[in-house]
Amino acid sequence: MMSKPMLSVIIPIYNADKFIERTINNIQEQSFEDYEIICVNDCSTDNTLETLYKIAENNPRLVLVNNIENLGAGLSRNAGFDLSRGKYILFLDADDEIINNNMFGEMVSELERGQYDFVKGLFVFSQNGKEVQIRNYANHFSSARVSISNKYKLLLSPPSLWVCMISKRFILENNIRFNS
Repeated sequence: MMSKPMLSVIIPIYNADKFIERTINNIQEQSFEDYEIICVNDCSTDNTLETLYKIAENNPRLVLVNNIENLGAGLSRNAGFDLSRGKYILFLDADDEIINNNMFGEMVSELERGQYDFVKGLFVFSQNGKEVQIRNYANHFSSARVSISNKYKLLLSPPSLWVCMISKRFILENNIRFNS
């Protein structure tokens, strides 16, 4: 097992055989390399599990969790978080595509520089392979400037968690858990 990574990328997966290899490849194309990928298979009924086993064979950074019952995305994120070892957490969906190969490094640098609890980054809505809308949520929030109740609102505000890198400490200190 590799040393403790700076970043844990957590992906809840259900019937994503068509997408998951592309998503993991996007992660592996990041210039930032100090990460682990925690894939939580939520009782997929397609070939997702076989695809994950194939990918895991050549990827020591990949941790594969196979739920024994279908828990839903939220509880699967919790299962991944419970196994995470990174200082920072990034939740992705199985069909996400990362278009910026420097995204992880830029977000970690911002978190480290500003000692923020979380940062939100750029996202693109895509429909049938065509860009529909681009928004830049490159905002950062520090404990000194934002109250805890406002942090929850900001954390959960659009575009939500899938473009948000969060300090593991912040999640633990505030006992943040997902519902099913």
